[in-house]
Amino acid sequence: MEPHLNRPMGRPPKSGIQLRVVVLQYQAKSWHKSRRVVAKFERHRGELFPRIGFVVTNSRLPAGKGL
Repeated sequence: MEPHLNRPMGRPPKSGIQLRVVVLQYQAKSWHKSRRVVAKFERHRGELFPRIGFVVTNSRLPAGKGL
């Protein structure tokens, strides 16, 4: 997860929002198998920290649909 938290190089886009959607596998100790996790990272102009949201799912639909 850490590589996706680094601040992007260069100037922010004119819209002021940088958006990245990442799909990864994660397994908590209490889970018997790994799960698909879709993470959304938003960087807004003037904000120090990114807004991060996670969805844990077993769906096989492509990430980013409907964004």
